[in-house]
Amino acid sequence: ATTGKFIHSVVSDTDPVTGEVVSALKMAVNKTGAFDFYTVVFPQDINLTANQTFIIRYRCDDEVPSFHFRFRDATNNATVEYRPTISKTYKGYNEAIFQVPTNTGLNVATIKRLLVYPSTDAGYAAYQGNIYIDYVRLGSSA
Repeated sequence: ATTGKFIHSVVSDTDPVTGEVVSALKMAVNKTGAFDFYTVVFPQDINLTANQTFIIRYRCDDEVPSFHFRFRDATNNATVEYRPTISKTYKGYNEAIFQVPTNTGLNVATIKRLLVYPSTDAGYAAYQGNIYIDYVRLGSSA
């Protein structure tokens, strides 16, 4: 389930660079504030004790200067935000890989939500466009 000022659907998407056709989650973004975000609520807690790797593969129709990701556990503790570096001109799928930090009070055995903040850089408080997410992996679960 997702929450926030975003409309989502699963679509067939073609990578404009490689021509690869994928099944993707399409997020229609209508941001009106610098820190608008959407929340992905997992149907059951995810245990990252053995492997804290997070991988996400995504693309945008238009230039989006940044994405910020944050996790929350079952008691609402949060990680620091992770901000992958992405190309502002590349129109194909980008892949971000990072380790979920374990030194922030987050209980990695009970990951409940993923918060995604598209385009929080200065000058991009308001943003309208589409974000396509092809692949998400948390720990050992795809």
